[in-house]
Amino acid sequence: MDATVTDTAWRTITRSSFVVRNHARDRNAVHVTTASRPWRFAYTRLMAAPDPPLMCALPPGGATTFQMGDMRGRDDEKPVRKVTLAPYEIGVYPVSNDAYARFLDDTAHEAPRYWGESRFDVSDAPVCGVSWRDAVAYARWLSDRLGRCFHLPTEAQREFAARGGHEDRSFPWGDDPLPMEGVYAPGLDGPLTGGPFRIADPVAAGPNDFGVYHLADNVHEWCADYYDRGYYRESETDDPRGPARTARRAARGGSWRHHVKYCRCAARSSLAPDKRFADFGFRLAASDEFEYVW
Repeated sequence: MDATVTDTAWRTITRSSFVVRNHARDRNAVHVTTASRPWRFAYTRLMAAPDPPLMCALPPGGATTFQMGDMRGRDDEKPVRKVTLAPYEIGVYPVSNDAYARFLDDTAHEAPRYWGESRFDVSDAPVCGVSWRDAVAYARWLSDRLGRCFHLPTEAQREFAARGGHEDRSFPWGDDPLPMEGVYAPGLDGPLTGGPFRIADPVAAGPNDFGVYHLADNVHEWCADYYDRGYYRESETDDPRGPARTARRAARGGSWRHHVKYCRCAARSSLAPDKRFADFGFRLAASDEFEYVW
């Protein structure tokens, strides 16, 4: 079984299935002091590494250029411009409650706002009620545990993934909107629409042509960028990371909580980074290296 130990700066000595370490700040440690051993040690079981998320490598074939934005959309989606992306990976699914629970157990991070409430207590549904800072903390934790660079996707990475290789496609599934019925029934009175639904639930739209799920529905997903409604008029075109600091961070995707529960690939939204709304979750991206705009 793969295993890892946190606080690697502390000297460790492996003994069978345990690690003996100089006394540190490990909340899971059992401290032992005896007359024959006046030193104080912390005995800590090796903790299994978390399961790596299923990722989709993009763009197919390496770096690519695509048209970002939509002239049929809102003003903040204009003008359409060519953007070049280096290779990266995007999560096939949003981060689930089950995956986030492992993070909470491992770190004692504060739980999401609605954690444990019945409609949000489904292990394979997207985690909700997390702030942008919570999502960044999760990505950093997973990076440390798995030795990879996980981060929130940029708006450009997220939009390219949503289009599924079709530059002018309005929705991940095509150009036509879905019937407003079932999980997409308007308001909160349709089946399963009083909360997020299970990831890859067959009652919802399936994956796009990249094989990635829920890029237009279920929950809003935090992006790495700050949000500026006029950013497209002056943004860089090579792997854009968003504008300089503003009061809000960008988000993409539809929401179970809205009257219309799915959105176009180019549609943008935003929220203050400390807010924890019931319809906000996130998915991961991975790159060789990444730096947020702070």
